[in-house]
Amino acid sequence: MKIFFLSILLLGCSSSLQVRRNLSSVDFDLSLLRPYSEEYAKEENLTSPYVATFKSSEIELNFLAAGHANNIDHPTFKTIKSIIESFAPDFIVLEGFEDNGQISSPAQIAHAEQCNADGFKSCGEPSYAVYLANKKSIPFVSGDPSDSMILPEFHSKNYTTQDLIGLRLIQLIPQWRRAGELNPETTPARLEKRAAWYSEKLKSPEVFTFITLKQWYFDNTGETFDFNKIGSSTVAPTDNAKSTKLNKMSFQTGLMRDSYLLSKIQFGLNRYQKVLVVFGQGHLVKTRKALEKAMGKSEDQKLF
Repeated sequence: MKIFFLSILLLGCSSSLQVRRNLSSVDFDLSLLRPYSEEYAKEENLTSPYVATFKSSEIELNFLAAGHANNIDHPTFKTIKSIIESFAPDFIVLEGFEDNGQISSPAQIAHAEQCNADGFKSCGEPSYAVYLANKKSIPFVSGDPSDSMILPEFHSKNYTTQDLIGLRLIQLIPQWRRAGELNPETTPARLEKRAAWYSEKLKSPEVFTFITLKQWYFDNTGETFDFNKIGSSTVAPTDNAKSTKLNKMSFQTGLMRDSYLLSKIQFGLNRYQKVLVVFGQGHLVKTRKALEKAMGKSEDQKLF
């Protein structure tokens, strides 16, 4: 995963980033990353959303374990607002959009402003966090690697570019359902449009049609494509005897994402005193052991 750390080094050279230096060095042990499991999740004392606070010397990390939502009245949104106001972070690491190497991406700020105009009815909690961070002039970055960054490592696991595109398309279905945007009549065309976008971005000469996507789905799950049956478990990151190839691909990309997330947290903590992370609760479950080894046990609190 050297490409992930190369990205961090390039990010650290950004002339637009003003940082505090000479803080205690934080280094995470990536071998402690864990795959998500219900057993690990049950070890957590609280249900999402909640905040896990890690402290080490003069630095502090608040990891907001979010429950994904598209509603400004949702407890996740309320927790984000409360922790930003009370913690006053110096730096924020966010989920939900690919890293493009920018600090406080103008495109994400513009999108968040649009989301605010309709009360975040069609936007998730990352956009709300961007909106609040921008209002308070708090620098933020993405903790999600781009698919272009993931692809070489994905290939090394004997998966194809088409496999990554297919995985991303199927992952969109439960997201669109959660946002109330899943319409069996219009979604096929929407998936084909997104497939063309992914193919161009990842330089794949093959483009999925809805028909070929359904065949790809069957080949990798053994099940007939059915919008009503595709949910979070379909793309759950597992690697066991019951896992489909789709689950195993999600497992591999999940490890890559969490490695990248830790590198962004490390980047922030080695330059700032107070870092906030807003990611889904599953990512805290998977990174907790690495965080604890570097910073000690956390104090967890549920605000809403």
